[in-house]
Amino acid sequence: DYIATIVYIDRYNEEEKYWGQIDWWMEETHNDYFLSTAKSVKVERGHYYRVRANHIAGDQYPYDETASFTDGILLP
Repeated sequence: DYIATIVYIDRYNEEEKYWGQIDWWMEETHNDYFLSTAKSVKVERGHYYRVRANHIAGDQYPYDETASFTDGILLP
């Protein structure tokens, strides 16, 4: 009955040694079989970036949830 994903864009702060969130968005649908989302994000070169997401689905609350993320990608 319900599908959602929350997508986060993170940039690595080399001085502080942590990933900081720079953007996010959410997409959701009801009574469907799949969900797709996309967004163009302009970022500064010379940093590592990653994408992570929470994936939520189910027939009734509380819904099933899982997460995924990419490795850090350097944009020279």
